[in-house]
Amino acid sequence: MEKHMSTRTIIAIAVGASLCLAIGLGVGLGVGLQNEVIVYVTKAQNTTKTPETTAETTTETPVTKAQNTTKTPETTAETTTETPDDAPWLNYRLPDYIVPSHYRLSLEPDMVANVYSGRNEITFTVLQNSLYILVHAHESLNINEETVTLHWKDSDSNLVGWDVVRTFRYPNYEFFVVEARNPVLAEEEFVLGLDFSNSLTDAFVGIFKSTYTDPGDGSEKSMVVSDMQPTNARRGYPCFDEPAMKVRYTTSIVHDEKYIALSNMPVEDVSDVGNGVRKTTFAESVPMSTYIGCFIVCEFDFVQDYSNRNVSLRIYATPTQIAEGEADYALEVTRKLLDKYEELLDMEYSLTKYDQIAIPNLANFAAMENWGIVTFRESYLLWNKNESSTANKQRVVAVVAHEMVHQWFGNIVTLSWWENLWLNEGFASYLEYKGLEWAEPDWLAEGHHVVDDVQRAMRADALSGSHPLKVNVSTPAQISEVFDSISYQKGSSVLKMMNDIIGDDFFIGGLRQYLKDHQFSSTNEQDLWMSVQKYIDDNGGTYNITDIMDPWVQQRGFPIVTIGNDTSGQGTATQQIMLADTDTSIDSLPESPYEYRWTFKVDSYSQINTSQLTEQMFRREEESLVFSLLESGDWIKFNYKERGYFRVNYDEAGWAAFSSQLIANKSAIHEYDRCHLLDDAFNLAPINQIPYTTALDMTKYLDQEDSYFVWAAYSSGSSYIRNMLASTDQYSNFLQYYLTKVKPIADRLGWDASQGTHEDRRNRPIVLGLALGNGDQDALDAASDLFDEWRNGGILSPDIRSLVYQYGIFNGDESDWEYMLARYMEEDLASEKDNLLRGLAASEDIALIDRLLDYSKNETIIKDQDFFNCISYISYSANGNKMAWSWVRTNWDYMVERFTLESRGLGRLVPTIVSNYNTELKKWEVVNFFNANPEAGAGEAARVNALLQIDLNIAWLAQNEQSIGEWLQDRVNELP
Repeated sequence: MEKHMSTRTIIAIAVGASLCLAIGLGVGLGVGLQNEVIVYVTKAQNTTKTPETTAETTTETPVTKAQNTTKTPETTAETTTETPDDAPWLNYRLPDYIVPSHYRLSLEPDMVANVYSGRNEITFTVLQNSLYILVHAHESLNINEETVTLHWKDSDSNLVGWDVVRTFRYPNYEFFVVEARNPVLAEEEFVLGLDFSNSLTDAFVGIFKSTYTDPGDGSEKSMVVSDMQPTNARRGYPCFDEPAMKVRYTTSIVHDEKYIALSNMPVEDVSDVGNGVRKTTFAESVPMSTYIGCFIVCEFDFVQDYSNRNVSLRIYATPTQIAEGEADYALEVTRKLLDKYEELLDMEYSLTKYDQIAIPNLANFAAMENWGIVTFRESYLLWNKNESSTANKQRVVAVVAHEMVHQWFGNIVTLSWWENLWLNEGFASYLEYKGLEWAEPDWLAEGHHVVDDVQRAMRADALSGSHPLKVNVSTPAQISEVFDSISYQKGSSVLKMMNDIIGDDFFIGGLRQYLKDHQFSSTNEQDLWMSVQKYIDDNGGTYNITDIMDPWVQQRGFPIVTIGNDTSGQGTATQQIMLADTDTSIDSLPESPYEYRWTFKVDSYSQINTSQLTEQMFRREEESLVFSLLESGDWIKFNYKERGYFRVNYDEAGWAAFSSQLIANKSAIHEYDRCHLLDDAFNLAPINQIPYTTALDMTKYLDQEDSYFVWAAYSSGSSYIRNMLASTDQYSNFLQYYLTKVKPIADRLGWDASQGTHEDRRNRPIVLGLALGNGDQDALDAASDLFDEWRNGGILSPDIRSLVYQYGIFNGDESDWEYMLARYMEEDLASEKDNLLRGLAASEDIALIDRLLDYSKNETIIKDQDFFNCISYISYSANGNKMAWSWVRTNWDYMVERFTLESRGLGRLVPTIVSNYNTELKKWEVVNFFNANPEAGAGEAARVNALLQIDLNIAWLAQNEQSIGEWLQDRVNELP
């Protein structure tokens, strides 16, 4: 069957999902809280009688601590309507004088009625007398005000009733307030009891029901899952939902006997309640933050192993997945890594068990580091040797390692407030590469850190909508918004740079000191600096870690280091902040005491001696850094292996020397440095730091290039040019020239995905995608043949399936699409379902796109966790983008109701769709939509950056189309 595409439309299938923009979208936050009108829910009945005590907890001991506590409280108009000026609920943060210590939490989910109920008995003290006790409770959480109890624990630990005047909600900050008749006494223990209930199906955060098709018998199954990060514990149960407020949990779950119950701690007891119901009680926990609590009821099986210290290691999944060995690789990796991280950090893992569980329908994240029971999307934990790709295998290692690091950085030592989210995510993102190196030593972990973290972070961090690592946040939506590439990838990159500056001994020793200093406590970045500095000072070091690191944490952005010559013949390096928006000046940025300058190490090597590394510190107080020049025409490569978080710009002769060297002998420059040069060039050209022709000259040698890391950088950098030129007269020359560069490597790697190193296997889908996207007839024919073979029952290698599916659907007919839809519906493996979904979304048939958009509302076809991927994938093709954009605008209210404005996926959906728009008309459409829907929630900063990106695109096209077109024409004229 003949299936060929026009070169102009090939872009829709081969490159769209795998290529990033040269300039990415960052996130910035602002805090704008105002005190609003209080809403009282007054419990009139309880204001006229003394609360009754329960038989289990209350004794007949008379109240001696405060005689007035036994009197019936009198109610007055003033006590029920006036708000004190210093009312604690008028601050979005919980009062710091309330100190919780223990939750006795019971849960009873009903998956038939789709509700759950429970009770939380909270033990706390206050540091000052107070009439008011505040807990967090989301508006969706029903609290039975008639059963609210407050007790004082006397010196013999007897619980004595303490009168409650009234309870009310302050919904602005999601508080439930209990007012006592007499002040709760300082330094005394009290217990607040609250009965609650909620739906299991109204949201996919908090405590909720996840449904799935059993891969064994095809039956529909349900399970109860929790997702508490960052501020969703208050949806699950009343609690003190701030990360610094750590408590010990004693948890019990009542459930149908056909299920097992799992939580953070090991099971202590399982008892029959009667009528086919059991109660599972768990051991008391270590002190934990609410966001890492976990509660699961399911019908899963597990595989098990033990660490060197006999910590139980289990992977939970459906019985069929366990039987088919899909959890075995993750267990093998876990077994290797837990011992290694304990050794690296010189601190034992805190619990006796470490569970990991694959959730079939988990909407909001890849994985969550709940202490002792980490939840994963299936594709991030399960790996099938016959069905999963090389990229999926690497992702399993990376995510398992990332979540394991959190057991120390996040769980043992926790951020004091979400302004320092990077303390959790930066450490986990950096140290996951240690895990990658330990688990698979041949996978070149350092290079993956460069392309996946350093370069990705800088693309986002250059936009004016970026934010510092430490950022002011308050509301749940603002907190959700900072789970972005700045907190993760920039945090990781800055820590890597810190490690490189002070060396492994001081870095690892400092981390060990930090963990020991703050075990089971909470911290900010200054606590980290103090611990690291203590270790440095105690071991003879001279670094001032605060002076080095504070500018990287307190101010946004990063520097461009510009290499030049001064009048004395010496070489000089200067620094300035990189700004993707050339209309933005440093004077328009928020004032910084560091004046947007940084201290960092500059490593370099030269053409004269490529094995000799020169190290120099560039301090922010210095105007320039001086170095020795070489002979004219020779080169010095700065920022060795891109270990520093900065870009480097050379003069015209410097870039020309690199281009000549790469053509003559690329191996003289390390592959990470070739990757770095290409990425810097493609990101400096759009902001007029270098001519675009200079950046394009760096690609002339690519027909000789084999490195995965270089092709990953090229694919990211060139995709922006491709997207901007796609509707111009220059596009055909773009395709023709770059086909000559990618075809040699595509032919060398070929379609036999069983061949080559790990990097070859990662590289194959990139270069074959580029070959398809540039119109390589050999690749088009091969993909067509492979799709036909698959339709006739053949088996495709997992590494190339996504490309073949996309190509086949793009150039196929309705019968091909129907066949793939049927395969999608029956597929159980999450990674393969994603491949098939990507293929379905590649169609340009309007009727089929419309069907897929309609199916996205049907949770039996498109799972909640796949919804945003589905819409995004559709937007990658030409017709699909137009239809997805129209559909999102029409269905915005539906999506807000389904996912809420706090959803990060919803907040990022529109920017994903519109990021390549480059006309005033499309900008008008976006602005009009934002004006019509001003409530952005977790997408507020993403909207700002989306509009900025469109402005940049419009300006880019006007400024660069002609010069790039002339350069491409010259190259095409040189072709044989």
